[in-house]
Amino acid sequence: MQYVQQPKFPLTKLPDVVLRLFVALLGVTERICYSLCSKRCAFRTKRPKFKVDIFGVKVGSTVEIILQKFNEDIIELTFLTEDDLTRRYPIPIPPPIAITIKYFNGTQKTHSPQKLRSLKQFLCHFGDIFSFEKGAIIPERGCERFTFDSLKAELEGCGLKELNMRGYNNKIYGRQLLKTFLPWSILTISHWTYDKNWQFQKYVLKHKMDALLVCSYHLNFYELMYDMDIKHIEFSEPIYLSSELNEFIKTWIDGETNVNLESLCLRFRSPLFGNYQQSILDGIKHQLVHTEKPFMPPFRTINWTFTTSIIGKYEITRKTDGKRATIKLDELNGDPRIGGGVRDEPRKRGGVRDKSTRSRSPEESWGEPGGAPGESTRSPQPEEEKYWSQRYEDESTRKLEERVANYSGGGASLGELGGVHEDPGGESR
Repeated sequence: MQYVQQPKFPLTKLPDVVLRLFVALLGVTERICYSLCSKRCAFRTKRPKFKVDIFGVKVGSTVEIILQKFNEDIIELTFLTEDDLTRRYPIPIPPPIAITIKYFNGTQKTHSPQKLRSLKQFLCHFGDIFSFEKGAIIPERGCERFTFDSLKAELEGCGLKELNMRGYNNKIYGRQLLKTFLPWSILTISHWTYDKNWQFQKYVLKHKMDALLVCSYHLNFYELMYDMDIKHIEFSEPIYLSSELNEFIKTWIDGETNVNLESLCLRFRSPLFGNYQQSILDGIKHQLVHTEKPFMPPFRTINWTFTTSIIGKYEITRKTDGKRATIKLDELNGDPRIGGGVRDEPRKRGGVRDKSTRSRSPEESWGEPGGAPGESTRSPQPEEEKYWSQRYEDESTRKLEERVANYSGGGASLGELGGVHEDPGGESR
């Protein structure tokens, strides 16, 4: 173990203004080491917090913390404890006596801070100096040596809202671990813990979660969709395309299943037949979407972050409450995908009409002339683009005229100030 030596340069004695600039330039590992020097150093690293994209706690034979900034190297911190000579498992999590920081180049540095004497204090300390959307508990082989009570006492209340059981295959311990930390916000599972484990399935189906991430192509997606009532569902492994997906979309439109579903993302095994889009939307009333703000779920995964090419976007409406959902077909590394997001606002009825509800002439209808709306793949007409650009320009001009009138006391118009030109009809554009 390395002992802390007296520094040659008195960094902590510099003026406060210089130290604030210095802390702003620190990375993840430097920020951790600096925050463990003293209470004043820890206080300086709290404002502002340093944002990290991945924050996880691996629980195996040892306890590790994983930190990663997007597009940077992963940093691992291993907690060293005294050797247990009793070998009577399970045991409570022993207090750490030191932490080892593993750098990306293979080097390691060991620190033995005296102020933080428990794993929970370390996690709370990292929660003060780092900002992250969600933290994850990642059980691994060897975590059976710790008692559930000690795991709950050390890990609960530290912002860890996800249970990632992708690489864990102990069904009995995994089921008890899921029960210990309920309720979960995000759950990541594989077929090892879910398949043929009816008690585990009962806990998953009974407790409503915000998101379910499935990392296995062995599980039957279509059975899970009808059984679960979860907001966000994602299959990261490619699955086979089946006509049951079309039946599920129809059932969702009728409001008979999974009414709380807000987003869905699936990857299919390639190659697919040429007209697979028609098989997914066969018999479903839909509208072609040209422009739309990208839907982002409350958690960011690789399936929602990267897209190779977009094939098409379609809009469907639920009959029971009028909520609209957008279905996006695209590709990721050659694998076709389907992603869907449900909007919060229902379709407007009466009053001011938006782009999707205004009346259209037969030439502007979504479908073919004389056909049903929703079976069209046409591109937007120039008249539509001109209409919406002119409407946006008129709205911006009206707001600017109001601001000028308020500023000048109503004595001058925007046209007199040279903001717009008057047409022969007297209307400003």
